[in-house]
Amino acid sequence: MSVETPSIRRQLFTTPLSRSHTTSDRPPAAEIAFMLAALILIINPSVLDVLSGDLASRYVQRYGVHAYVSGGTTSFGSTATWMTIFLISGLLFLRHTMNKRVLAAAFPVIVFCAYQLATTLWSDYPNTTFMRAVSLTGKSVFAIYFVHRVGLNLGLALLAWALTLVLTAGWLLAVFEPEVAWQNYRGGVAMRGLFTHKTGFGVVGAVLFLTAIGLASTPNKAFLHIVGLIFAAVLAAVSLYFAKSVSANFLVGIGLAVFVTARFAERAPTKRSRRRRLFALLIVVGLALVLPIAQFAVVAEVTGRDVSLSGRMEIWRAIILSDSVWTVFGHGYYAFWRLDPGGDLFEIVARQGFLATSPHNAFLLAWLDGGIIGLAIFVWLLAYALLRAARRTIARDFEYTAICLALLCVTVVAGFVESNLFKGQQVGWLLLVFVTVGTAPAPRPTLFLRRAE
Repeated sequence: MSVETPSIRRQLFTTPLSRSHTTSDRPPAAEIAFMLAALILIINPSVLDVLSGDLASRYVQRYGVHAYVSGGTTSFGSTATWMTIFLISGLLFLRHTMNKRVLAAAFPVIVFCAYQLATTLWSDYPNTTFMRAVSLTGKSVFAIYFVHRVGLNLGLALLAWALTLVLTAGWLLAVFEPEVAWQNYRGGVAMRGLFTHKTGFGVVGAVLFLTAIGLASTPNKAFLHIVGLIFAAVLAAVSLYFAKSVSANFLVGIGLAVFVTARFAERAPTKRSRRRRLFALLIVVGLALVLPIAQFAVVAEVTGRDVSLSGRMEIWRAIILSDSVWTVFGHGYYAFWRLDPGGDLFEIVARQGFLATSPHNAFLLAWLDGGIIGLAIFVWLLAYALLRAARRTIARDFEYTAICLALLCVTVVAGFVESNLFKGQQVGWLLLVFVTVGTAPAPRPTLFLRRAE
């Protein structure tokens, strides 16, 4: 791919805020080790339970082998670990990242976190809301510091390493504790690794597969890098197969379509032609996605799924018909979906007829917890991030913008069938902040520098 020679002003002021780091300005090994450990725990908090040795016993003794648990959030050791990670991240943020330029790049993320903290004032469960909002803010601070400190190039590489280690740990658990790592699914078994459900394991496989493809798409890779990326892609593909998650496989298809589209658009000679090509191709991809949705009954029959998306459509219908949705400020972050007798959720559950652990839709949960204002802020954040990533792809001044756009599209689409993006759990929120801040351009040049150029 030919690359236009940028002017001095473009090099100084339109390159991504998170630039590629040279060897001399990379963080020390200890700091990178901290980043890698924090990434692993954010992607899969249940790793903490394995370290404390009580994951299997909690599954079997309290809930049964295949029951739902909230991993990594109950013990004192887990809480202390998270507080330590957030404290170190905050100190490193203040030392390396705290400036107007970075805060401007992360402004939508800051607004979103600030609103979730503010919902403590009117929350039905203020203690829960405050602690969960603090946790979301801590993860966001880490993600902002992380991408600004190491840059998108090294950041994507470390993310691939973390995802690979999470999947590898899941397979090791399948060897030593198979009753925990596998779950019953449609008369057979499906792989869930260290996650509470197979979909989480499958989504990690999907993100790793796409990240490996994106990193491998650039030339001049060392032999060991190529071998590592091949291993990561194979591991991800095998994990996807055994997770048996239709959602995760669908996300891979979307990610590959967007990635190929963005790479093709990048090859256009001018910025205007790249914009037109990307816009036209994304419309084609969108129409290709609408077709199977319009014929979902046929798709469900072919894939062996029920037309209600494992009960999702029924619970969505029950939520929309409930009076609890139509509020301006919501019930408070993490405050609505609690199975307490007499709560608003019991009205929905009673109408639905079965117990749901979440609404399985990030937008509906944003509406329930944050009200109309919270949903508007959430949608604005996602739209802002998508437009920013698309602009960086059109500008063609960074080699990994195509895969960043693809990962962001996968994250947003996953929000329609899972709640983790809004809840800040697993890899979705991390990817959102990573791409939003990492693809931010620097401020515009001053009049003095315009004249100097």
